[in-house]
Amino acid sequence: MPRAAVRGVMVMVGFARLPGLIFVNVSVGMKASTSHLLPLLSACACALLAACSGGSGTPDAAEAEAGATAGEGPAYPQTARGDVADDDHGTKVADPYRWLEALDSEETNQWVAAENKVTQPILEKLPNRAWLKDRLTALGSYERFGVAQKAGTNYYYTRNDGKQNQSVLYVSNDLGTLGTPLFDPNEATKDATIALSGG
Repeated sequence: MPRAAVRGVMVMVGFARLPGLIFVNVSVGMKASTSHLLPLLSACACALLAACSGGSGTPDAAEAEAGATAGEGPAYPQTARGDVADDDHGTKVADPYRWLEALDSEETNQWVAAENKVTQPILEKLPNRAWLKDRLTALGSYERFGVAQKAGTNYYYTRNDGKQNQSVLYVSNDLGTLGTPLFDPNEATKDATIALSGG
């Protein structure tokens, strides 16, 4: 992992241990887009969950022995293995879990429900989970604007008030005023799962 990326994760872990610390948006040498934010935020959320769990992270010998003898631990559901294999330039590469890529299939939905049945009770017991959710929500709830593009006498840009799932396209004849919403993808579908993109 690049050293800059490691520093970015370390900043987030420090934030988890010091609740009063304000996270500053630091560039870690990535291009100016938001495509890197989801994996970075996911990694940071995992680090924060680990930091908020309260324990040392490793059981002592007595706990480990008790767990091993009692057979404790989550009982994960069995995951079916398919016999799919790809031929990559003469090399057979098995992909036994490709069936999970069909996100809307009944089998995948049943598997996700079974996994959630195991993991949700564990996650709900984590100390500071509610605080973490509130803090991450607060950090992501800020007004943001896309870069304005001029066409003719008008400027076109995107704006998100911090509480919207998707940014709204605005048009204005003056960069000093908010302008008028031109297209709101949040209203285009009930679940607000479409977004504007372009270059």
